[in-house]
Order: sequence, then structure tokens, then C-alpha cells
Amino acid sequence: AAHRIRVMLPDDDGGFLAFQAAAAGSTLLVWLLPLALSGALLPLLFHDARRRAGAGSGPQGSAAALGSVAGRLYAWNTLGSVLGALLGGHFLLRILDLHQLFRVAIGAVLLIALALAHAGRPRVRPIPLLATALAWALLAALPAWEPGRLSTGHLRHRHASEQVYDNARQMADGQHAGGILFSADDPTTTVLVNEHGTEDERSSRALFTNGKSDGSLWPDYRTMSLLGLVPCLLSERCESAFVIGLGTGVSAGELAEIASVARVEVAEISSAVIAAEPLFAEGNRDAGRNPKVTIHHGDAYRMLLRTRQRFDVIASEPSHPRATGVEMLYAREFLAAARARLAPGGVYAQWFHAYEMDDATLALVLRTYATVFPDVAVWFAEGQDLLLLGFAREAPALDLPAIQARLAQPDVAAALSRSGIASLAAFLGHELIPSGVIDVEALPGPIHTLGHPRLGRAAAAAFHRNDEARLPRFLSAAARARGETASGLSRLEAAGTLDEAALEAMARTLCNSRAFECVTLLGLWQHRWPGSARAEAVRAEFEESLAPHLLPVRIRLLAQLFGDGVPGPLDAESAQRVSDHYLAYYHHGRPFPRAALDASLARCEGPACEDVRRAAEAFRGQPAVPAAGR
Repeated sequence: AAHRIRVMLPDDDGGFLAFQAAAAGSTLLVWLLPLALSGALLPLLFHDARRRAGAGSGPQGSAAALGSVAGRLYAWNTLGSVLGALLGGHFLLRILDLHQLFRVAIGAVLLIALALAHAGRPRVRPIPLLATALAWALLAALPAWEPGRLSTGHLRHRHASEQVYDNARQMADGQHAGGILFSADDPTTTVLVNEHGTEDERSSRALFTNGKSDGSLWPDYRTMSLLGLVPCLLSERCESAFVIGLGTGVSAGELAEIASVARVEVAEISSAVIAAEPLFAEGNRDAGRNPKVTIHHGDAYRMLLRTRQRFDVIASEPSHPRATGVEMLYAREFLAAARARLAPGGVYAQWFHAYEMDDATLALVLRTYATVFPDVAVWFAEGQDLLLLGFAREAPALDLPAIQARLAQPDVAAALSRSGIASLAAFLGHELIPSGVIDVEALPGPIHTLGHPRLGRAAAAAFHRNDEARLPRFLSAAARARGETASGLSRLEAAGTLDEAALEAMARTLCNSRAFECVTLLGLWQHRWPGSARAEAVRAEFEESLAPHLLPVRIRLLAQLFGDGVPGPLDAESAQRVSDHYLAYYHHGRPFPRAALDASLARCEGPACEDVRRAAEAFRGQPAVPAAGR
């Protein structure tokens, strides 16, 4: 029903507000009668007490009796409310699932009703007693809830189709590959693990929390693995790690496989997620049994505030920030607590996503990061899965010899190989924004704090619209200079080791999932080695999957932007195309020379050319986001 409502609404802010109103209205409709009856209980008891007190001996005796009864009613009601919340919301959920807990609650209500039916009566009444016993028997005979129905994930599908309902029915009936392997409820989370097929017909296991997929072992392996490995390779030392959220255990398991890592502390708030971890042992390097790994059941924020330990790596892969409670992990206060627990030279890494996200919300997250960490870098793991890296102190340019030395270690090489990375160039291909390029003063706007949380609602609205965020382009002279000196790509070029083999490794890394950066690198390749057959082979290999980005004319234009600019004369439309390409395909790891754009626009002839040049000047010193579809 929720899915049918969703597909009727447009993918815009008005549709988002309408859906939230429909969700709130339907929830109120379902709960209105139970809440009204529950709220009427205590007044009814007071009314009955007053009636009985009125039948007592004398007005003073009646008032005293009524006061005594009212006081006891208030006391027992308060005690019952507190104990009920603790018992039902915390303690019983540690041993019972939700459907069992609802039976206990209904059974307790029936018991109270039976007690009220006998209140003030000298003998047991057989009919209420038999009715209660029959109701208890029916409760015990009810089947368990089908866990798949709580994890069908309809809301990700924004248009009605028979395939959506077929997939939902399969999920509900546990028909995916090996079916549902695990389901449990705890005080914070409803957890399900299912086995399903992948695009390459490989069987995989996925973890669902509160109805949402939060990691599939093989499709998401690279993201979960690199979340731990990238900061480990970029930190000054990699001897201790703190992982926020166990999930499938891949991040913790890969960190523990590194020989230099002596300990990996994991904070997981859900006891059910911890219980499900052995089901992912095949992919997480058996993290749960590794003596280096210690899994703590508790809230990561409180653990960071309490501990006095320092860590070389802190890695966090929460759920989507639109999920309840997750936005706290992106707040300035939490980031400050994490930075305070970093060892000198340590790195904090957090997953974020550009899919189902918008530019403004991504900028909000980057801006908040930049107010806490002296340097922030952005890498990617897989496609639109980003790795936000915060450094404990101002980060120097990438130390390629040190990284290469670590890559040469068998344990590190094996770990990266499992994520499809076989060389230094392939590893550096994951860098999108080098450390030191993001300038918080050049990215004006609000930040996300616990006192004024903004992220949850913004992320939910972007999810409804199904936006796709683009990283802002930092185009100032300082940002360009930092990219030219600090990035791995530029340092390979400066060291004279950026040969065609290195460019091919980096290009393949990008072309597998990131179209814009892939085309930029192919443009650089053509600039350095015009007419390279090797470059053309890579372009042809990815031409179908990345169309229309890999048009030869587009690559040729980008190659010219790495040189002396596009030769003229140009009309205003062609000049605007050059400016749009400069902005859309700008790569912070190897920036286009600003002189190439200025020279190209200077060759524009016609009355509208000045408008194009003026527009290009407007983003010279400020971050800009390329327009979608241009």
C-alpha cells in the first residue's frame, strides 16, 4: 500500500511532502482507536473510584477514600508505564522477537481485563476466565510473522511494475537463492540476512536492517573493504583501528588481515547484527574469530567519548543518512569526538553516497567535515560510493614511495587484490579530491550539528527525488595548485612514472564506474600520447557502457584543454561548450590549466562571446557544481 501511494506521487519536493503527510496520516489512522481507548482507561478507573467512594460512609470518609484510591492509581499507572517501557522496549527484546513480544503484550492486556472483571467480586466468574484462556490459546497458535515482508524494500522503486511486485513476493516468501538465513529483532534493529543471486550469477548474502539493505557480501565487497584499506594505507602508521558498525564484518576483517594491525575494535549497537556476523565469515575473513578483532555491543559515540585509546584508523560505514538516527554520525560533534581519538598521523574514513543524493546535501556533509579536520580528501570505492577522509593534522602530499612499499607487502597486496587493485596506479585511481583542496571558506553555507540537525530531512528529500549528486569543483588558483602537487596522479606525472601502463590502470579503475573522471583521464592520455592504440582500445572497450561520454570528439576537446586550449575561431555556442566541458570534466587530481580555458574563450568571436567569458570568470575562485545533463 505504501508503494502504491509512492508511485502515484511526483519525484519532487511537493511529492515528498505529500508522501510524508500520507505516512503520518495513515499511521495516525491505524493507531487512533487504540490510542483513544488506552487514554480512556485511567479516566474510566477514576470515574469508577469516585462512584464507589460516593457509596461510602460520610463525605469526609468518601473524600479520603477517593484520594487514597486516586493516589494508588497514579502510582501504579506510572510504575506500570516505566516498567512496561523498560521490559517491552529493552529487556524482553533481547530474548524475544517483535511478534513474540506483541503476544506477551496482548496476553498481559487480557490478564488485566480478567482482573478487572473480577474486581470487587467474591467468586471467580467462569465465562471471563474461559474467554481469557481461549484467547491465550489462540495467541500461542498464531504463526510467526514472515520476516521477508518486513524487508521488501519497496520505497526504492519509484514506478509501478510487475517486476517490483514479483521481487517483493519472492523476498516475502524467502525464495531468493538460499532464502532467508537469519531474522531477529533487538531493541534498536530488525535484522534479516538473505541469500540471493547477483548479476554474474554468483550467490551472495545481504544484511537488511530495519527493512533496508545495508550491505551485500559480493556486490558491495569493494566498498566495504576499501573503507578500511584506504585509510590504513594513507595513515602514517596502521597498527590500531576502530570500526563504527560491524555490518557484514568485511571492513574489520580486512583490517585485521594486515600484518601491522595489532587490534581492531568494533562498535556495533545492534546485538542482532553481531549474532548474524558468522553468516558472512566466508567474505569477512572470519572476523568474528580473529583474535585481533574485539566486537563491543554499544553506541559508537559513547564509546569514543569514554575511551582513552588512540587509533591510527577510524572507519565508519553507517546506513543512509535518511535512516532514523544515522545523521548523528555525520554531525560536527561526532566528527570532533572521532578526531580526538585519532593518533598523530591517523585518518578517519566515512562512507557516503552520491546516488539518491543532491548537490546541496553533499556540500553540507563536506562543509561539516572541513570545519573539524585540518585536511579532507575524497576517494571513491565503487561507482557513487564515496570515501570521505579526514586527517588528524594537515596532510602532506601523498608519499608514493611509502605507499608503494606497503603495497609490496604480501598481506596488503592480497587484500587489495580481493578488491580488484593490482598496482599503485590502480590504487591512486580511486582519488577524486586530494587532501587540502577543499576550502571551507570557499564552500559557504550551514553545517550539520546535533543541536541543529539538517542532514536527515535533506537526505530523505533527495532520496524521494532520486537525485544524483556531483562533487563541487574547487577552481581557485590555490585549489588547482594543491591538486597539481598533492594528488597521486600529479605526483606520478612529476616523478616521470606516468607511462601508458599506469594511465591504463587508472583509466580502467575509473571507467568501470565513473564516467566523467574516466573521460578526463582518456583526454589526458590523448594529450600525452596522441593517437595511442592502447588508449583507443580502452575507449572502445567501455564505449557502450559509458555512452555518450566516450565520444572521440569529446576526448579530443579535453585533450586540448590539457594543452593550449581549443583552436579558434569559435562562435558563442562552441565557446559555451568548451566552458561546460571544463567544468563538468574537471579532475582535482590533474586539473586543466586555467590558461587553456582562457585562451580558448579568447578565440571566441561574436557579440555573445563576452557573456560566455563573463560566466566563466564567475566560477574562477569559487566552487561550482556542473549542471546536470550538460
